[in-house]
Order: sequence, then C-alpha cells, then structure tokens
Amino acid sequence: MVTPDSYPKMCELFEAVKAHLDTLTSDYVEDQGLKIRFSHFGRTFSIELLHTGQLRRNEVYLSIGHPEPIHTPMAIIGFQMPNHWEF
Repeated sequence: MVTPDSYPKMCELFEAVKAHLDTLTSDYVEDQGLKIRFSHFGRTFSIELLHTGQLRRNEVYLSIGHPEPIHTPMAIIGFQMPNHWEF
C-alpha cells in the first residue's frame, strides 16, 4: 500500500495529478481523448482516465504511466471527479 511514509514521492505525484486534473474542464479532458499529459518532478507522465470498473458514479480510475513510446501504466488510482466535470 502506498502511504506517505512508505512511498512519499508516489503520494506527492498522486496529489499533484489530482490537483492538476481539478483545474481542467470535462470538455478539455474529452477533447484530449481522456488522455492527458502532465509534468512533475521534471518528467512528463501520461494520465488515462478509465471508466471501466468504477465503483461509484462520481469516481474514475486514473492510469498513470510513461507516455513514450506507448502509455505504460505504473499505477492506477481512484479519483473522485470534480463537481464541475459533466461526463
């Protein structure tokens, strides 16, 4: 389990991803094909929003990985959709 004590950089990355996504509109996310590029720690990450397997209506799973050459997931986390998103 990823905790701030065991994996502080992963937790920091997850929080940064969620904060970044909270600034985006649902239209922007859809225009990007549910695939967002995001920079943190001086690296670019690929974020894919996965609608399959969601447990709650207002939740989506994020697949966070490396963008090149193909999105390779390194983590999947649950994310509560911001109230201003309308999918």
